[in-house]
Amino acid sequence: MKAISDFSRGLPVRILTVLLVLALTVPAISGCFAYDIIKLLPFKTEETVESEESSGASIEITTENTTIATTEPEPEPVFVQDLAVLERYGVGVDGKTNSSKVSSGDMFELMVESYEAIAGEVDISLMSPFYETSEHIRKLTRLEVYYSDYFYPSEDPAEISYSGASFWLFEIYRALLEKTPERVDERAYPSDLLAYINMSSALSSWRPEAIEKNVFSLSNLLRPLGAFKASQPLTRLNAARMMVAAYEQSTNKSLETWPANKPVDTEDISAWKANNFFVWPESEYFEPDLTGAWNDLYFLGADSYDWQLRSELQPADQACPYGAVVSAFAVLLETAAEFEITTDTELIVLNERPYPWYINQRETGEYGAVNCMPSCIEMSMRYQNLTVVPSAESLRAAWPLDGMGWTDILAEDLMIEHGLVFGTAYATDVETTLQQMMVELDAGNILYVMYIEDYATEGHAVILKGYRVQGDIIEFVVSDPDSSQIGPFGYVEYLRDARIMIEGILKHVPRYFVIPPEENVDEAMG
Repeated sequence: MKAISDFSRGLPVRILTVLLVLALTVPAISGCFAYDIIKLLPFKTEETVESEESSGASIEITTENTTIATTEPEPEPVFVQDLAVLERYGVGVDGKTNSSKVSSGDMFELMVESYEAIAGEVDISLMSPFYETSEHIRKLTRLEVYYSDYFYPSEDPAEISYSGASFWLFEIYRALLEKTPERVDERAYPSDLLAYINMSSALSSWRPEAIEKNVFSLSNLLRPLGAFKASQPLTRLNAARMMVAAYEQSTNKSLETWPANKPVDTEDISAWKANNFFVWPESEYFEPDLTGAWNDLYFLGADSYDWQLRSELQPADQACPYGAVVSAFAVLLETAAEFEITTDTELIVLNERPYPWYINQRETGEYGAVNCMPSCIEMSMRYQNLTVVPSAESLRAAWPLDGMGWTDILAEDLMIEHGLVFGTAYATDVETTLQQMMVELDAGNILYVMYIEDYATEGHAVILKGYRVQGDIIEFVVSDPDSSQIGPFGYVEYLRDARIMIEGILKHVPRYFVIPPEENVDEAMG
């Protein structure tokens, strides 16, 4: 016990007692055990021990004549924490500071890398070679998140505002949701709204000096309802409760209750506060038990919450700092990482040419508004790469018909007259016709169809140039002469539910023309 005696002068009696008990009662441990414990104690007798130089905080634990100093690291700023989240998921961080401004190009890069970190690489092998833009925009176009005809014509270097950042965050999150198989259940759950609340709160509440992110849990927002309500489909009342709680905690303000907004069918104070602020019922009834779909942001109230929170916390259209965007993407990544991303692959058939062949009917002269039929004739001839192709405008000029729509008979006669090789097929019922059309598209042919929408009084003509299959959903890839929208493959195109399209064909002209490409003409004629 000599060693213990020498080293124990000045030790408090209770510490010495513990050490003696340990040394005497644990025979399985080395005899040096007690000495080793004492040797590691960082104390000095009858004086204060100063902590070593450190960036962390020093905590002094004092007894009668002994002070033991420990060090705790200073908490990291939210920006550092969020960068670590992005790096963990493999999302590139390019050395910007938290106060750097964010261009649309920066935003698109973060969107694509975040999506691919969760759902895998976006396949752009079918993208149009004539769609001259960055790889990030091509991928967002492929995901049907970016529409260049009415959002951004190019990667604008201008700074992204808080509202712009919020819009793009919601869009890429929606794209991720659509890849999850459980979303076959279209009902919204509290967790769906929570994700939008947390992305908005992280974005608009972000401050460079913060060491904690302003995000919430379901237990926090639905207290005292508990886990039961959190696991049930989201009701309008619970959506109101969640948004009111999150807003009041984020702003440190209590929402006012205006007499004009008091619901007639519930006394819940959150419903009153949220009515015509986050939630916009179609009548005087709040309908507290109403449920909705996960992708209906109007039902969720997510857009309203985002707008109201931004209006309270940020000046209108203020440029959004990089730190705020990174914070919101960290929320997105940690939320989406819990998704079960479907492994089902798309089956895509896309019949295209290595040269442009699309015609916009609005650019075909006097009768452009009704020139869908002659425009489809010109497109068919260009697709087949005929040597001489009359323009839609010249075809209409030869057959003006006082600006009336054309018939399939006239179109057929003109195609024969100008040397187009084609076949004729007939639509019978939806499923049989769908299978026949898919066979033709598989062979590299395009289909010239005439159909009518349920709400329309006149028919329309378009070219079907392919299809996409995802699970039970089959969509035609439509080349429409009366459209200007860049579609998912970078051409002027869009996707349309195939069965609904065929129903429109059956209601209008139940036959269609099959146009083979140049390389299949001999086979078609034989």
